[in-house]
Amino acid sequence: MRHPLKDSVLASLSHSDYYGLGVIVIRIPEQQEVSLLDGKMFIREGDDTAEVTEVSRMLEIGKRFTAG
Repeated sequence: MRHPLKDSVLASLSHSDYYGLGVIVIRIPEQQEVSLLDGKMFIREGDDTAEVTEVSRMLEIGKRFTAG
């Protein structure tokens, strides 16, 4: 994980009480560029995290960061 992403995630960790249980809340702030984990790209699909393996899908995701 790249340092800008790691730093922003660590800075936005919080703890909440949920019916007497401790819950760690991890917020992922908006990023300016695509981040990879071990050279792989992942996206959220509903409640799941899925690896992106198709080059065309990777290019499509990359456009989200260059359009602004």
